[in-house]
Amino acid sequence: MQSQQNDQRLGDEPGRGEVSGGRVAFVTGGTGFIGSHLVERLLEVGYREVRCLVRDRPKWLEGRPVTFVRGTLREPETYRDALSGVTHVYHVAGVTRAKRYGELYAANALATRALCCELLPHRHRLRGVLLASSLSAVGTASVPVPDESYPTRPVSNYGRSKAAMERLVSMPLGDDGRSLRSLLGAVIVRPPAVYGPRDRDIYAAIRGAGGGILPVPGSLRRPSLSLVHVSDLVSGMQMAAESRAARGATLFLDGPAHYSWLGVRRALQRALKRRILAVSVPRAVLPVAGALSEIGGLIGGDYPAFNIDKAREMYRAVTMCSDRRARELVGYRANVPLAVGMEETVRWYRAAGWL
Repeated sequence: MQSQQNDQRLGDEPGRGEVSGGRVAFVTGGTGFIGSHLVERLLEVGYREVRCLVRDRPKWLEGRPVTFVRGTLREPETYRDALSGVTHVYHVAGVTRAKRYGELYAANALATRALCCELLPHRHRLRGVLLASSLSAVGTASVPVPDESYPTRPVSNYGRSKAAMERLVSMPLGDDGRSLRSLLGAVIVRPPAVYGPRDRDIYAAIRGAGGGILPVPGSLRRPSLSLVHVSDLVSGMQMAAESRAARGATLFLDGPAHYSWLGVRRALQRALKRRILAVSVPRAVLPVAGALSEIGGLIGGDYPAFNIDKAREMYRAVTMCSDRRARELVGYRANVPLAVGMEETVRWYRAAGWL
């Protein structure tokens, strides 16, 4: 198995698969939006080696000094050898939208359990294991801003698949009651909506706002949305994975504030340099809009980011969270204000030719 960048063989001396000194990361989903920013963060903070599981093209990681491991989570034999010598595991890979729940369950729940099973023989050497979940796993709650103590009651298929992932790794394996999660000391992080350069989901809303109209669900003025910039998120992920205090914990990683849709509009107006009309859409209309968007996307050969499943989530699920526990346990602080983050994001979209 070879690195596409430097032809370094895993398993060279000293010892099979060991890298002397420093931190060695194994990252899944490293070629995606969040994963690629995470890989850059790990390189910046001095990881000795970053190994990324990739199916085909390195995408955003092209030219980065990383070790590419060709394989898939559904085929553990393709990455098994690459776990030797690893000190930290960041599992970010997942599927965010699919027509059928079975696809989401296989990619988000079963694949995560398979990875954790492969990590068990290495658990005494691992210094940190992070599993990425989502605020969507919470679903409905009795308060508008839940913390990690609230049970998972997901309303979307994506949320159900993430909640199933959390359950699978937390189920007792034997009579002693220990689970994959407790044996590995894995920390689960639940981000809310994430934005930033390279994102394609919130990009659709930004592109639409560029036309001068921003349809929003429900109230315009009441704070109703958690948004975290990707740089804050990956910083929090790294801190959580490396913290002994966070081992076995579940943590929300939020942005610096809860935003109203009028606040989002102001940030977009500043970033896009144009006036935008925010139009409140009754929540009851969302399922219909989601269905129409899904039909249009399928006709065009793509399953859209805004679909029936996402509409159900926006209509019924919580959209804010509290990261107090992450701040207390690992010292997490989100530093990117929405206006600054949106300006940076829009600049990147324009430079990339997306806007």
